[in-house]
Amino acid sequence: MSDVDQSKPIRLSDGLSSRHLVEIARLYYERNMTQREIAQAFGLSRVRVTRLLAEARQRGIVEIRIHGDDGPHFAELAARLAARYGLEQVRLAPTFDDPQRTAAEMAGAGAQTLYFALDQASTVAVGLSRTLGAAIRELAPLGRRHALFVPLAGGWSGAAEGLNPEELTAHLASVTGGHCYHLLAPLLAETPTVARSLRESPGVAEALRRAASADTLITGVGGLDWTESPLAHAITATERRQLERAGAVGDTSARFFDADGHTVASTLEKRVVGLTLPQMTQIPTRLVIAHGPAKVAALHSALIGGLATHLVTDVATARCLLEDDSVAKSA
Repeated sequence: MSDVDQSKPIRLSDGLSSRHLVEIARLYYERNMTQREIAQAFGLSRVRVTRLLAEARQRGIVEIRIHGDDGPHFAELAARLAARYGLEQVRLAPTFDDPQRTAAEMAGAGAQTLYFALDQASTVAVGLSRTLGAAIRELAPLGRRHALFVPLAGGWSGAAEGLNPEELTAHLASVTGGHCYHLLAPLLAETPTVARSLRESPGVAEALRRAASADTLITGVGGLDWTESPLAHAITATERRQLERAGAVGDTSARFFDADGHTVASTLEKRVVGLTLPQMTQIPTRLVIAHGPAKVAALHSALIGGLATHLVTDVATARCLLEDDSVAKSA
């Protein structure tokens, strides 16, 4: 910790002073508290704590010196991943033995990436994903964006564990000062006929038109693990077998794809009320947030299929995506 003159504390935008910066920095660097623990203690968001720690370094309150010739390899790893899959940007979160700690880091990395992605966005199509939802909930109030947020597909009825695109778009509009457009329909209709009727109804058709014309897409990727998939309860045993026989490896918002990232034709595909995969890949900026061993094969296929221009994942997943054997074993 560096000595600084605090005789005249500088007030920050949220009422904190340079003394608070010192206290937060000491808790993080000397007491080894996590950013989440500090955020809870001060009543702040985790993203805000990250920015305060960065400000502490900028003000000279914290000085970091690294001894040794080896530097961090995240940047090199991210560059290799971007080159392999033709991505514009890759952000990597560290991987820990504790899955919850990795998930927390993913949420933070996702929130930071969203912060910049939303800066230039005018219309944002929002997908269904637990990991994306966690990142969105980490966003601190921005208060200067005026984007329109619209679900790219319908949602769940009843309890949705924060997964509903309707909930996510409303939260994004709230923290950014933007607006949300509602898509009042289920993700999966009871039959293909009902789904077609819903897609053609004026309100749903307009919402899907707005989503298809978005300049930014934010979504996640799910693997073909029925014990983990939030879709499991809504898909019949017959549809599962149909998907597996057709070579499905994963999905995004119930749009299943094969090893080449192409749409898998199925009865389920006809029940979805939402954008198609080709429509998603036509959106200029496409941010995917996903990680984990169970999603390596699905994420690989989604990337070669062009679902993403920007990616947030963790280091372990990135390394698997760069190793042909690891991807093959996961498939």
